Amino acid sequence: MNTTLNDTERIALLEARLDELMTLSTHLQDATDTSWVLSSASLVMLMQLGFLMLEAGTVRSHNVIATAAKNVLDFVMGTLLACLCGYWISFDTHPLTIMGNDPGHLHESFLFHVAFQATAATIVSGAMAERTAISAYGIIAFVVSLMYCVGVRLTYGGGWLSDLGFHDFAGSGGT
Repeated sequence: MNTTLNDTERIALLEARLDELMTLSTHLQDATDTSWVLSSASLVMLMQLGFLMLEAGTVRSHNVIATAAKNVLDFVMGTLLACLCGYWISFDTHPLTIMGNDPGHLHESFLFHVAFQATAATIVSGAMAERTAISAYGIIAFVVSLMYCVGVRLTYGGGWLSDLGFHDFAGSGGT
């Protein structure tokens, strides 16, 4: 039995191996991208705790629980709003349509959007600590979350600012 390969067979074998390596590299890149987005979204979500601790340190001791409740309300309201209409307003794709097949890593994009939308209202909560009732603050958190979605739509979601060439990185407003 002849075990030596001619040049054509060697090239075909090398091309098959190269295809396998390219497929493996693509899967590895996808896994790396997913882990990066999940890590980043987790850090943004942990900002909620940082804001809570900052605000708890700036209010009187009998208002700490109310401040914590407002921060929890921010996250819950932002998450619910993102699930119901926020992602749809921002990117013209409803989250319920991406639950099955995931073309283009929409699950990671959705989680990242939820993290930022929920955190957007928390930034405002520090300025309103000890100044508003929790019911009024809920309305303000709702409005800020919707405003965030509109801003995302204009810049990242294919809006007129992105059509004009405007680029934004983490709110820096660079062009």
